[in-house]
Amino acid sequence: MDRTKRVYFCEETGFEDVRDKSKNAEDRSKGRKKDLKSLFVSKSALKKQAGLLSAKQEEADIKSTGARNDYILSLASTNAHQDRLEKGFPKRQELHVL
Repeated sequence: MDRTKRVYFCEETGFEDVRDKSKNAEDRSKGRKKDLKSLFVSKSALKKQAGLLSAKQEEADIKSTGARNDYILSLASTNAHQDRLEKGFPKRQELHVL
């Protein structure tokens, strides 16, 4: 379960980074965000970069969703196993000494 949790958090942070980069590139290509980089790059190059980052964002979203589903399944199976163990063992009874 620890491995799936680690993979999930790693994929999720990677997705958030790509999403932020994609949003910044989209803003630069549409002229909503002005910075030094966008002044010296052509508009078509900015649109191309935004398109590439958008595709990368979709790929990261798919990977993040898969990791999240694996983590949720791992949690559910661990909880089911714990419930089964708790119900499987009878409560401790006092021992009668003869």
